[in-house]
Amino acid sequence: MTNEAVLAKDTLVDHPAFGRGRVIAIQGDLVHIYYASQSEPCARKMKLAQAGDFLRVAPEQTDPWLSNLPPFSYSAKDTAYCMEHGRLTQRQAIATFLGYYPGGFSDRSYIGRAGPKPTGERAYKLEAVDDWSRSFGGGEGERLLAAGDLPELTRRLLRIAQKSNLLHPTFEKPPLKDALGVDETATAFFQALFNAANAPPSEPLFKALVAAMNALPAGGSPVAAWPLVTIFPWLARPREHLFVRPGVVKEAAKRLGFELNYRSEPNWLTYRSVLTLANTLLDGLREYGAQDFIDIQGFIFATGDPDYKPDP
Repeated sequence: MTNEAVLAKDTLVDHPAFGRGRVIAIQGDLVHIYYASQSEPCARKMKLAQAGDFLRVAPEQTDPWLSNLPPFSYSAKDTAYCMEHGRLTQRQAIATFLGYYPGGFSDRSYIGRAGPKPTGERAYKLEAVDDWSRSFGGGEGERLLAAGDLPELTRRLLRIAQKSNLLHPTFEKPPLKDALGVDETATAFFQALFNAANAPPSEPLFKALVAAMNALPAGGSPVAAWPLVTIFPWLARPREHLFVRPGVVKEAAKRLGFELNYRSEPNWLTYRSVLTLANTLLDGLREYGAQDFIDIQGFIFATGDPDYKPDP
């Protein structure tokens, strides 16, 4: 099927029993391969001399999961190359989600309801999306900005932030309110925000938004933190942007065996990796009713937070 000459680190291969895998290392007369179907942390070993009997070089050399695995290091104890943690396959993660919501993304308890005491994962987020659309959609945000009506822009944005239970009431909502009192930096912030929120994700627009938020005055907690940088573009375009709550997103990526290239300061490399994870998940979850990144955010919370409990 194949030969030693074509096997190299990071080559994707197909095994008749284990499916698609990635060559993690070649060590002496052994080849170490990690398969997409695995949940254990260590790559499997095979004699190079036997590789030709079992392995075929995959016709496509990219795979959304195998191409984004976290780093492996050699474990003398296991005599194998291992990632730091075991992983949930996407199938296992879906089973976890369906354990909470048997009807998938159409489950009534998943959809929930909005209001002062929201339930479920979707309805109250849709309410926030609708609130953004009413406040700033259809060019309304740009009209207010062109008119120099910073007080009204600030009032509407803070109302959305205050209503949302996605932002922390101490570390995120007050810093945003305090930071929007200086006209010069607030004007630049709203311009960068609308540019980013009204377009698909891109490196220049993301960097410009982060820079504008870093320029806002911050008396306590920084304004340019992941939740505040990502929540409003997500509300504006929930099929293309994702709200990033770092702890949960990192835990979900760790459980799924997906490398986020995470840094605590908002940056494009990490955000691009987050979006790759979100799109990969969405591709596999459409058959269960997933529609957009609102659903992906709900899925990440349900499968990435070890203390997650659905609303009764």
